[in-house]
Amino acid sequence: MLTLSGRYRYENIAFSPDDVLATADGRTVRLWNIADPRDDAFGEQVGSFDAAHPVAWSPDGSIILADRNIYDPKDGSVLGDLGIQSWDFDRAVISPDNRTVAVIDGKQVRWWTVDAP
Repeated sequence: MLTLSGRYRYENIAFSPDDVLATADGRTVRLWNIADPRDDAFGEQVGSFDAAHPVAWSPDGSIILADRNIYDPKDGSVLGDLGIQSWDFDRAVISPDNRTVAVIDGKQVRWWTVDAP
């Protein structure tokens, strides 16, 4: 068993298709290598960027949604945004073609078409 603990209060968590774990603590999204327990880097933080929550991976792992932005998980660069003021939603998903983002916001479901790879 691997335990990620320390000074962070995790508020959201999501797996990529290739077993990178994204955790969000309300200020930072951290990416963790958990693909292979035999790997020397197992359990190591492999990336991070400033963003809040929730987090959602695209089905192919090429983009990640956090806050109101679409990020490149390789370098944390912003690829696009949802164009909204509030990021206070409960859950987010990205469609299989990476072109639509849907979020649950209380009693509403909202979605956007995005320009991201």
